[in-house]
Amino acid sequence: MYLFIAMTSFSLGCKSPPIAPETLDDLASYLFLHMDDEDPEALLAGLDNLDVWLDENSEAAVDGYKVTNLSQEAVESLGLDYEPEGLVGAAVGYDIAHPVEDVVAVMMLAKADPDAKPSGELYSREYLEGDRECFAIGDCLALEYTSHSADFLPMGLNVESWTQTQHRRIPTEDEDRLLQRSWMTAPAVSNYDWLSIDQQYWIATLSPWGEKSRRVEAGWVVLRLAEMPVPEDVALSIAINEMRGMGEYYENYIAEKGVPQPGD
Repeated sequence: MYLFIAMTSFSLGCKSPPIAPETLDDLASYLFLHMDDEDPEALLAGLDNLDVWLDENSEAAVDGYKVTNLSQEAVESLGLDYEPEGLVGAAVGYDIAHPVEDVVAVMMLAKADPDAKPSGELYSREYLEGDRECFAIGDCLALEYTSHSADFLPMGLNVESWTQTQHRRIPTEDEDRLLQRSWMTAPAVSNYDWLSIDQQYWIATLSPWGEKSRRVEAGWVVLRLAEMPVPEDVALSIAINEMRGMGEYYENYIAEKGVPQPGD
């Protein structure tokens, strides 16, 4: 399907704009790769294509897609080894009934203590760049941290993981556009022998859409399964529902508590 034509320059010595891919599977990998480019031009080209793709596939995007095309270059750009065997992924796109800055405020400021987790769970965070309030009000264009968590999931499954996360604002003539990228820095530790999560990658975008915002999330895992009690399709469905549930969380939070402000 034709989505986007990058304008080419006919002037000698001028750099041609980047040409972004056109499919969701390729776009997710492309945005993951270019997340920390100093020049945001390639990212903006990808985000423009993503807007067009979502406009034409919005109903299907809410239901979610299976994605697998995470490129070797995208993974190795993080200094990690690429392990394509066992790679599975899911992506979802949805609208949020609030503007970008309101969603960012909830994302950054809804918890007074970002390290707070339910009793019995472990979560710690170390900031490498920026801070939540600075990023929330737009004075910082980047936020980066590492985290260590232990999650207790259904069926008695416990998973301990170590993750690095980046947030980035891209200023435009209208509202800022945002991206989030995260990856596991070491294999996760599970209490079940049948599940080994060797690598995990995630990318999310947030863009203005009229008076609303539009979010896309894609995640990939490299896992090894032995006598897994849950079929892969069921696992992907669970992942899609979890990602889609974040949109409901933002809307419900604002409806119940309003938009959080710095210093609240």
